[in-house]
Amino acid sequence: MFSLQAKVAFITGGTAGIGLATAKRLRAAGAEVIIVGRREAGRTLAAELGATFLQADLTREEELVAALAQARERFGGMDILFNNAGVENTGPTIEEAGPEQLQTLFDADLKAPYAVLHHGAALVRDGGSIINTASVAGMMQMPGYAQYSAVKAALISLTRTAALELAPRGIRVNAICPGSVWSEMLPRSIRRWKSSSCCVRSSASASRRKSPRWSTSWPRTTAAISVAQPFPLTAASRRGWATRC
Repeated sequence: MFSLQAKVAFITGGTAGIGLATAKRLRAAGAEVIIVGRREAGRTLAAELGATFLQADLTREEELVAALAQARERFGGMDILFNNAGVENTGPTIEEAGPEQLQTLFDADLKAPYAVLHHGAALVRDGGSIINTASVAGMMQMPGYAQYSAVKAALISLTRTAALELAPRGIRVNAICPGSVWSEMLPRSIRRWKSSSCCVRSSASASRRKSPRWSTSWPRTTAAISVAQPFPLTAASRRGWATRC
């Protein structure tokens, strides 16, 4: 495992799923870890890891700014910024889901990550690493994923632009694009998708078309720890050539 001794990692959405698995992984590699989450329960999780917990709802910009200020006060800055917090809203078709539902997803999955970059990039030390959590849905299309795919595609584009803008400081900016990951959100997402009309349409289409494209249209589910496995390598400064991924 790559050593991250003396490195500081700031992880949003770090109280569950990919965020928590990554926090454990980075702590094991020697990093000081700051976990940011909405729920007070995160304080106990952080204590068990020997990490720092900052409570904040990132859709509220003032709470984000306060969390970053605390991180700067305690650690002077950060070497790794894992921009991971977000929500999922799969299932409704374009006809079923109105603009107000898109707005909710936009606020959590694009506006908030943008705000983290806007306010947090200055705290990332030169030569550091920023990693955004996007999704395979941002690179492919499936029924019931219109809103989620659009927002995640925008986050992938934002990642690539940020990589260009921060390159002069030696900061690498990458996105991870996992498929379905076992987490608290997944059962709710599956229930919504199964109750929507697109599930019926997809099932009917799949029965007519026995091609690999249709047989794999629902991504393989993996464990959060599997997604977190490469993080020490991705975040290590010696990975200096990898950016805009």
